[in-house]
Amino acid sequence: MLTMFRKLMNGPGKYVFMALIIAAFGVVGVPALSNFGRGKAVEVGNQGFTAQQVEQEFARRYQLLQDQSDVGVTREEAIEQGLLSESIGSLVRNALVREEADRLGMAVTTSMIQDYIRNDEIFQNEDGEFDSSRVNRFIAINGLSVEEFRDIVRVDLLRDQLNDGLLLGQPAPETLTSKLVLRQTEERDTAIAVLTAANLPEPDEAALRAYYEANPTKYQSPEYRTYTLLRLNEDDVRARVTVDEEQVRQLYDARATQLGSPETRSFTQGQFGTIDAAHEALGAIEAGTPFREAVTANGGTLASFTDETQRALADDTVAEAVFGSEEAGVVGPVDGVFGVVIADITSITPEVVVTFEEARPDLETELAEEVFNSEIDAVYDEIQEAGDTGASLAAAALDLDLNAETIGPITSNGMTPSGQTVEIESAVQRTAFNMQQDGFFEDIQLGDGGYAFIQIDDITEAKLKPFEEVAAQVALDAAAANRTKALNELVDDVRQAVAGGKSFEEAVTEVGGVAATRTISIAAPPPDLPSALVEDIFFRASGDVLSSLGGGNSSVTIAQVQAVRYGPNVQAANMIARYEVQFGQELSRDLYDAYMRTLEADAGVKTNQALLDQRFGATQ
Repeated sequence: MLTMFRKLMNGPGKYVFMALIIAAFGVVGVPALSNFGRGKAVEVGNQGFTAQQVEQEFARRYQLLQDQSDVGVTREEAIEQGLLSESIGSLVRNALVREEADRLGMAVTTSMIQDYIRNDEIFQNEDGEFDSSRVNRFIAINGLSVEEFRDIVRVDLLRDQLNDGLLLGQPAPETLTSKLVLRQTEERDTAIAVLTAANLPEPDEAALRAYYEANPTKYQSPEYRTYTLLRLNEDDVRARVTVDEEQVRQLYDARATQLGSPETRSFTQGQFGTIDAAHEALGAIEAGTPFREAVTANGGTLASFTDETQRALADDTVAEAVFGSEEAGVVGPVDGVFGVVIADITSITPEVVVTFEEARPDLETELAEEVFNSEIDAVYDEIQEAGDTGASLAAAALDLDLNAETIGPITSNGMTPSGQTVEIESAVQRTAFNMQQDGFFEDIQLGDGGYAFIQIDDITEAKLKPFEEVAAQVALDAAAANRTKALNELVDDVRQAVAGGKSFEEAVTEVGGVAATRTISIAAPPPDLPSALVEDIFFRASGDVLSSLGGGNSSVTIAQVQAVRYGPNVQAANMIARYEVQFGQELSRDLYDAYMRTLEADAGVKTNQALLDQRFGATQ
């Protein structure tokens, strides 16, 4: 029964079946919404978010990512890049802010939200006046509803109150920034020498074999795997798809009210701070004053809307007034979300209704896509059932008239024994090298919407290569290890001599080197010294013997800081002022993040991974 229901809902008959369900609910009543999606994917204290709510936040951020990206980003790639974690984190942080604000008795009123929006520069025109059309665009671009937009503003205001309580946003203390500015002028006189390990004896065969046996992982042949790969994609299934006339007609009947284009209206809006000002302007308009002139003369702000649908308008009250008028002209005043409004409707474009014949091509295409997706599901099930019965993946593919291919032998990074590279999707390779050779099929959802099935045919384990095969490489590695050991011994000799009371220069001379003193500036580090050594020079104590191996381990550079001084900085005053603000902001962010982490730990944030995997797949 459940299988039949699932197949029916995946096929083209779902539109008719859904209509029957709606009719049935009309007779027996609609079940309580609390019975649906009862499980919470994320819980934060007393608040919870369903997988659908997480999906909505993810979808909004994913759409923004797509709009801002020059190249397409698949859903799976976005999840791998952390967009799902970012979406969950946003929901969690906002919930924590709301809970902490409730605990502290903080509140945000409607007037506070309105003032915040009206005073935000983002929503002001070139003259610095509030422009509600900019609010509409912001809401539309970010894929928000009006209520979601208000909630974002509400949370921002609560967050600002918490920040004020924490004294965040304050400049960093001058005692800190002045030292940081002073650091920019620091110079260190440093004695430096380059030592080499010369005339080292070549290791004999016994030494080479000992090195080979002590480092077996360096000389292993990689693991090779051979597997059967079956890709199930659009080209494999599209030919099976057929759509008949009755299915198209059923879809048209189910969609009739959604086809075509909705009514649109163009109008100019005047917005006022008080109802009295709106009435004054309306009276002037009725007396013959042009609409725009009457609005501005009475302290109102103007905004123009062109070919807007009723649903596109952020303010439901204004939308109802504008679209409730049967003809063009002035409507209002109405008490809108952002103020009192009158509107001058300048044009009305009626709704367009699409006939069956006009809609047929698009509906046939859509139905073909539905049938295609259903057919992919059916073929997918048949392949899995074949695996459950013990059939090989190659045999299952043959029965379904699909083409399977043999991949390998190949390493995990896509190399064949002859050294050629095989281009395989990373998800396929990763799965193939995490599977057991147990006869079961593994399936992977591909970025193009299709699937790949894998069955392991053979595994050649990694093994140690014979010494004779790798003797030349062992000789190179052993010689390099000997040079490294000898160089480290020279550094130890210098350190012991300095610890025993000798000068750095004397200690270097004893091991055959020559030391020279250089002045190293933190503002202009010398390019000829290893960067790690330069960093140590400015972060280790004076007198320490520092070292850094050179390329190929053929030499080692050693150094000792002998004097530290600070030069003048003519821009110090300006730098201190700038750093006070910059470091104050950084400290504020760190403190706020620590505060949020504490709240998160106290609230006990929980995630239901099974629900998230069901919604987003196991790619996160």
